Amino acid sequence: MKIKSILRLLTILLFLSVQINVIAQDSLKLTNAQAKDLVEKADLNFEEKNYIDALDQYTQLYNSYPSDLYYKLMMGICLTYDPAQKEKSIEIIEQVKLTNPEYNLCNFYLAKAYAVNYKFDKAINLFNMFMTRATGDDAVQKQVASKMITNCQNAKEILADTLKQNIVENMQYPINSQYSEYVPVISADESVMIFTYRGIKSKGASNVDVSMGSEAYNEDVFISYKKNGEWSEPVSIGDNINTEDHDAAIALSVDGQTLFIYKTNGGKHDIYVSRLKGEEWTKPVKVKGDVNKDDSWEGSCSLSANGKTLYFTSDREGGFGGRDIYAAELQADKSWGNVKNLGKNVNTSYNDDAPFIHPDNKTFFFSSQGHNSIGGYDIFSVKTDANGNFSEPKN
Repeated sequence: MKIKSILRLLTILLFLSVQINVIAQDSLKLTNAQAKDLVEKADLNFEEKNYIDALDQYTQLYNSYPSDLYYKLMMGICLTYDPAQKEKSIEIIEQVKLTNPEYNLCNFYLAKAYAVNYKFDKAINLFNMFMTRATGDDAVQKQVASKMITNCQNAKEILADTLKQNIVENMQYPINSQYSEYVPVISADESVMIFTYRGIKSKGASNVDVSMGSEAYNEDVFISYKKNGEWSEPVSIGDNINTEDHDAAIALSVDGQTLFIYKTNGGKHDIYVSRLKGEEWTKPVKVKGDVNKDDSWEGSCSLSANGKTLYFTSDREGGFGGRDIYAAELQADKSWGNVKNLGKNVNTSYNDDAPFIHPDNKTFFFSSQGHNSIGGYDIFSVKTDANGNFSEPKN
């Protein structure tokens, strides 16, 4: 939701609440000037989806002005984006709703808080309540609410037979930090892991204000080695690959000798390739052929085990909508051509991304906001038959 819409909410909340006629009376920690500066930074971080920094700033504001419902609500909304604290979002937003029970957007945000905490029935009820009371000004939220109702219904069905024991373990330190680590690619012998890092150790980080979240920093490629069963401290993969723009690891060939990189350069968002020469990765060059388009985003890919098919994601025109997944064939001149959309069993009108072809060349994994997603991106798999046709996707 755009911050100007949140500010519309603030105006109504201020009108309804008798607690906040004189904000300065509440202030024990921040001066009015400090609060003004901090709320500008918080609102900007929220708009730019840097929710962790925004959460810290709204929390500081709320602690100084505990009767200001705007700070309280924004703090609650940001908590829904923090996996470690998302449970707190329900209590915070419920308190705001109790103060202003007739304000409809509270139903919307409280429903989202219930949804991210897997309380799907309560989320559906509140989304429906929001939908019945929504006005023309709430068109964007109505669209989101409708999609999330479907997500919650999918989740109730899909998660009903989910294994209850924890089968996913956090890799912990030294791989993970308070910043973002994602898209790991692993060598066949599982001794080398290359991944994308976005945080205070990124190249060029000294040129930006220190941030608790990752959005302020650009992406870099980091590498770690497994020694005696333990992963080493990750380090930059080197200046041949990392620049002060976005550089992200997206795929590794089966033999571990070819690394695909996502790079931003001059406003373009393309897929590059680097080769391992001895112990050093070469400077990436743009993938040749018809994979990259000047007017579109190409940001993830996967190479088949035989090296002859490159699956990649693009938001180019002519797809089903949003990002679609395509396949390109290796040509005699080592370029990539004969690009084909993977079709409706993979692509939807929503974003479909992060392709991964299993070495068996039959099992294909991808992420999607469509199909029967339970919210955001879910992981799906399809099987290919002898003719290369995909089966129905399985969540």
